[in-house]
Amino acid sequence: MKELTKELCNTLARHKKFIIIFASSLLAVCVAGMVVAAFVDLELSRTLNDPTQVFSKLLHDFGEWPAYFINVGFPIALAVYLVKNKKYWWAILPFIFACAFGLFFSRIWLETSELQFHLHIILNVICIGVFVGIFFLVPKEAHKKFLYILGVTFIITNITYLIMLAFKYLWGRVRFWDLAGNFTPWYRPNGITGNTSFPSGHVLSAASLLMLWLVPIIFKIKNKVARAILIIIPIFYTISMMYARIVVGAHYLSDVVFSIILLTLCATVFLYFVCRRQKKKN
Repeated sequence: MKELTKELCNTLARHKKFIIIFASSLLAVCVAGMVVAAFVDLELSRTLNDPTQVFSKLLHDFGEWPAYFINVGFPIALAVYLVKNKKYWWAILPFIFACAFGLFFSRIWLETSELQFHLHIILNVICIGVFVGIFFLVPKEAHKKFLYILGVTFIITNITYLIMLAFKYLWGRVRFWDLAGNFTPWYRPNGITGNTSFPSGHVLSAASLLMLWLVPIIFKIKNKVARAILIIIPIFYTISMMYARIVVGAHYLSDVVFSIILLTLCATVFLYFVCRRQKKKN
């Protein structure tokens, strides 16, 4: 994996100015969005709210699939990689994690019927089986690259998620669909109230699809059309999720924007220290 880290850091160093401009511009837009949200959060949610809108409801129900694929795909890729390298006992741990996360992800089905729960368990088994099959069939070098991309994304998104959980519970902000006259602006924390509107976990999950931006770097893809597709898809999906969360009444504008701020900062800090460590080794 050392050579992949070196390749990633060298690529980032070559495009350092562009990355700084992009990250700074993104954060500036998000900060501006937070300022605007301080004044329009509630009114915007009232204007856009439409829980029956099919597009937004679909993203609400099934839009967290990137988080599933990362948190199940990475440990399965790791387990298969260890098996290929004849480290069978070590492969058990990531495989157990993948199964446990699949069950955790099924928690919503526990609140409905027993039949739906069993169907969801079957779907998890099928997904894990597909992941195992794919990574056993993928050539060793390509497998290592997929594992690296999934691993970097797994670390960044889960660090961000843990920080996000702290904000969710400490801010105690009520969701729009539960609002009963006690709306508070995003800059005013409420303490632990049981409400978890600020910020949005769905948006973090959608934004984790930005891992596709690593694919051209790690796999050295030169085709401009392929690179453009890999860049555009995560942006479109993330913006769609931000819109959908406001429409269904799960979040306010500030909730979805702050998720992007957290992920951008965590990704920037993580990659900075990784590359700084790599530079010291050289």
